[in-house]
Amino acid sequence: MKKKVFFLAVILVLVIAGMSLRNNNVSFIIKRARLNSVVDYTVLKYRIYILGLFPVGEIMLNKPVEADFMGKQVFRLHAFARTFDYLSKIYQADATLDSYIDKASSVPLFFREELIAKGKKSVKEVSYDQKKLVMKIEGVERKILPSTYDPLSLMHKLIKTDLAATKEIKMYINSNQKNYVFVAGLIYSGSKIMNEQNNIFTIDGKIKRVDKNPYHQTSLTIKFLKKDENIPLLIRVFAGGMLVTARLTEVK
Repeated sequence: MKKKVFFLAVILVLVIAGMSLRNNNVSFIIKRARLNSVVDYTVLKYRIYILGLFPVGEIMLNKPVEADFMGKQVFRLHAFARTFDYLSKIYQADATLDSYIDKASSVPLFFREELIAKGKKSVKEVSYDQKKLVMKIEGVERKILPSTYDPLSLMHKLIKTDLAATKEIKMYINSNQKNYVFVAGLIYSGSKIMNEQNNIFTIDGKIKRVDKNPYHQTSLTIKFLKKDENIPLLIRVFAGGMLVTARLTEVK
């Protein structure tokens, strides 16, 4: 009986390890999403995993579109995230994010987050004055640092950055109250998939409070495929003892 239990445990560990390796393998992601044949896209679709193994939701990241914001022509960034239906009895939520960014600098002018969780809706709106270095949230002004981003505009900036010419990334973030800084290094690796050379860049860094509070830190790793712009293949976030990953599954 003990041998049987041990054998089943070994099989389970091997299956879990195999799933984890597949979910985090960039070659598998590129093949599955057929990125070698992608010329352009309008939506990037990601599956969210807890611990890199258990699928709990999905994210849709739209390509920027031109929009009018308070009489000024800007780019509108849009993303939508939701938990899967099978989790409805435990926890169900969906979130809509919109960021209106300056065309020239890509810094945000306005950020909106709408969250529906357990049937309750909450909305957060943040306006940025990047010249005066202030942001306003719920009628309260707070000081920000030069070129401060929200989470959506931060990702957009990374997608547009020439990673081959970049040695280190340092970006400020604030979409709530406190100023954070994202500092990361880059690693380049090439891979040949389906007879095509792919340029993979890995950004590996931490998001920390600018006031150096040691209890508010998040590790962030993103693997990009270099095309006309950088396509995020895999995103890993480790915060509060929990690992969450997002894997690209579809390009439309």
